[in-house]
Amino acid sequence: MECIVQGCPGEMEERRIVHTFVRDGKPIVVEDLPAWVCPVCGYTVLDLEVLDGLFALDMDDQHLLARIALDPKVMVGKPVIRGTRLTVEYILNLLAHDATAQEILEEYEGLTHEDIRACLLFAKVLGRHGVHAIGS
Repeated sequence: MECIVQGCPGEMEERRIVHTFVRDGKPIVVEDLPAWVCPVCGYTVLDLEVLDGLFALDMDDQHLLARIALDPKVMVGKPVIRGTRLTVEYILNLLAHDATAQEILEEYEGLTHEDIRACLLFAKVLGRHGVHAIGS
């Protein structure tokens, strides 16, 4: 697809991008968002279906998802519960193998019910939108 910027000779490419938007005065960073980007001028087009889903998140969801962090220096960049080295994948695996939330909380001091809810919500958002992280 040709870039729609007048005079730009570029062709739009499918990419995964990081995008920041503000909702209710708070910045929200979305990583690994599918988009079309012109490599020549940088013009970016976001998929409306994905954006509709992101804007549908309520403030409680945003608050929970802010508990999930991605840092290339922590657990090779896998999503983790902020301030820990516990990956979302690990917590979901424990739950999938019949560990209860209470058992997980007893095993990992400092973890909260909200952290476990954040892992579940993160998986839901990832499954629905292909988004790897949302938070501020």
